[in-house]
Amino acid sequence: MKINPLSPIPYFNKYIELLFAKDALWDRFQMYVRETSNRKGDRFFEFYRDPACIKTWLQMTDNMGGGFPLSLFAAAAFLLLAYQDEGHDLDKELEELHTAQNSPKPYAGSISFQTGDIVDVKTDAVVNAANHNLAKGGGVCGSIFRAAGEDRLQAACEKIGHCHTGSAVITPAFDMKDNKYIIHAVGPHYKDGISGEAKKLNSCYHAALELAKENGCKSVGFPLISSGSFGFPEELAWRVALGSCEKFLKKNPDYPLEIVFVHRDENVVEDGRGLFRVRYDTF
Repeated sequence: MKINPLSPIPYFNKYIELLFAKDALWDRFQMYVRETSNRKGDRFFEFYRDPACIKTWLQMTDNMGGGFPLSLFAAAAFLLLAYQDEGHDLDKELEELHTAQNSPKPYAGSISFQTGDIVDVKTDAVVNAANHNLAKGGGVCGSIFRAAGEDRLQAACEKIGHCHTGSAVITPAFDMKDNKYIIHAVGPHYKDGISGEAKKLNSCYHAALELAKENGCKSVGFPLISSGSFGFPEELAWRVALGSCEKFLKKNPDYPLEIVFVHRDENVVEDGRGLFRVRYDTF
């Protein structure tokens, strides 16, 4: 059945779920709306660049009465129509999505979420949101340095010297008695979303996970890398983080690695859980 942007809202929302679930389709939608509002003078310019805002408006169906919200719904509808015209069966893909959500995970590892401080998580390794110089910083980095013992950790980092964006290095956890290692991963600063930031952040997670595996870790605690002072939009940071970790677990299906995402803000944690539910509705 063809999609009409003025179809009844419940029918429209049925297919909007596909837009959220399929990363490639969601990326196309974001690119489309940015291209249609690519002028600094447009009052929605910054809004269009924020995936979280876009998703919020799409879910607020009561606002579909005209003006800006209607144009956003229409853009989503036409993208889904184009996707269907490319040969995709939307009903079949929606059924497959629901089946996947209720199927066992295709790997031995796990992904979970925890509200709190990264230094309190009981995992073999904890990941530090590090800087290039591997020096003590603020936020997560500062907390980890204080918990591990600043002098010894700084000495270990100085011995390594430097870490490039998208890479990671490993040190002992020193005074953090519940952990064996600290993996220092350097994420990118967010610029404009089209300067390779997501690719570098993906590389950052991949490097950290490979180090965890090489050192025999069965569990690893992650912060939401680059989402703090580095400026990554929260939802985009979550999508890259979850996508990177799932890809790693699927490539290592027999490796029972427990991945725990830790954040002090319960709302941020719930956002991560919500995005993960799209793939596996297990919470």
